Amino acid sequence: MASKLLKVRAKRKPGRPLKKDMARTETGQISRAKNPGEPADKVAKEARMKMYDLTSENAALPQAATVIGRLSLLGQQGGGISIDQYDALVRFSMERERYMKAVMAPDSLVNAGSGGPSCMDEESDTESRMKATHRYNSARGAIQNSQNENRGANLWAVIQHVVIGNLDFPHMYGDLRLVGNALDRHYKGADRNRKAA
Repeated sequence: MASKLLKVRAKRKPGRPLKKDMARTETGQISRAKNPGEPADKVAKEARMKMYDLTSENAALPQAATVIGRLSLLGQQGGGISIDQYDALVRFSMERERYMKAVMAPDSLVNAGSGGPSCMDEESDTESRMKATHRYNSARGAIQNSQNENRGANLWAVIQHVVIGNLDFPHMYGDLRLVGNALDRHYKGADRNRKAA
């Protein structure tokens, strides 16, 4: 009797039988997605293609998510910005983020609380904060020098709205190129000085 019971148990798989032809997640659970076979970024790509008149290859690039990225995809001949200008603007926005962390500015998008102290030791933390502050202030100085040379432009509005706020204002594209050129000159000079030292 016991041997017959063991034979029956060996034939059956434990648990409930799986439904055939069901889309499943990586863990084996049934997928509840409406279109399970589609890539996750398909909707974003289609929206970028429709809203910004991009090709499917350009819509898949991460640069297509920002205004300055889309302008770099257009290039200077297409009315956009150059790669050097784009790199300088991205570098400035990253330095701004480091500066905001260094001064412990609260950021509701990154963390719910205020900026807190980091986990590093106090000396290296203080030194890194001073470096971040110095780099950001020197980049701001380069922008202010360019603003002083171009009195009719409003470069600080471009920084605030287009670079930081990611808002598309076509009437500010000329000023954006001025800011990109000023930052590109600044960063190339800073890199040369760092290599020389």
